[in-house]
Amino acid sequence: MAELPERKIMKEQVIFEIIGYVGSAFVLASFLMASVVRLRIINSIGCVVSVVYGLLIHAYPTVIMNAALLIINIFFLIRMSKQKSAAYHADRAEAGDQFLRYFLTAHGEDIRRYFPAFDGAAGCGYIRFAYCGDKAAGLVMGELADGTLDLKLDYTTPEYRDLSVGSWLYESLAAEGIRKVILSVPTQEHEKYMQKMGFVKEGDAWVKTLG
Repeated sequence: MAELPERKIMKEQVIFEIIGYVGSAFVLASFLMASVVRLRIINSIGCVVSVVYGLLIHAYPTVIMNAALLIINIFFLIRMSKQKSAAYHADRAEAGDQFLRYFLTAHGEDIRRYFPAFDGAAGCGYIRFAYCGDKAAGLVMGELADGTLDLKLDYTTPEYRDLSVGSWLYESLAAEGIRKVILSVPTQEHEKYMQKMGFVKEGDAWVKTLG
C-alpha cells in the first residue's frame, strides 16, 4: 500500500527538524570548548549541518548566515595554524622559579587529571616552557641524560590543545640534540595524545625517537 502524502510530508518534516536540532547542538556545544581551535571546528560542523537544514526548508537567510560563519571559521583556523607555528618559542626555567610555582599551582587540578603521580619540580633538571607570543602554552619537565629525556610532565594548557604545541615542542627537542624521549603515562586520556605525537609503547612507558 502506498504511503499517504500527508504521512510522507510529516516524516520529512520530522527528519528536517532533527537535522536542525543536530546543527544547533553542535553550535551550542562549540561554546563549551576551552580550546579556540576546537570551538571553531565544532562550530563549523554545526554550520554545515545548519546550511543543509536551511536548504531543505528553503530558509535562505539561515543558509547565508551559517555559510558566512563557516567561511569565517575556516579563515581563522588557517590563520591560527600559521601564526602558532611561527609564534612558539621555548624558555628555560629552574625548579625554584616563581612563575613556575605559580603555573603549577594555577593548573594544578588539570595537571593531576593527566599526571596524578606528579609531585612537583623537585628532581627535574630539565624544565622548558613553550610560549605562544607572551602566553605560556605548555610545560615540559624531566631529567636529561646522554641524549635521553625522561619526562615527568608534558602539559599543555586547554587553550592550546590542538597538537600544535606538542608537534613544535618535540621538533625543538630534536634541535637541542635530544635523541629519545621516555614518558610513563598514568592516564588513558594522555595515552591518546602520546600516540598522536608518534610515541610507541614499550612495556610500561611510551618512547619517541627524535631526529
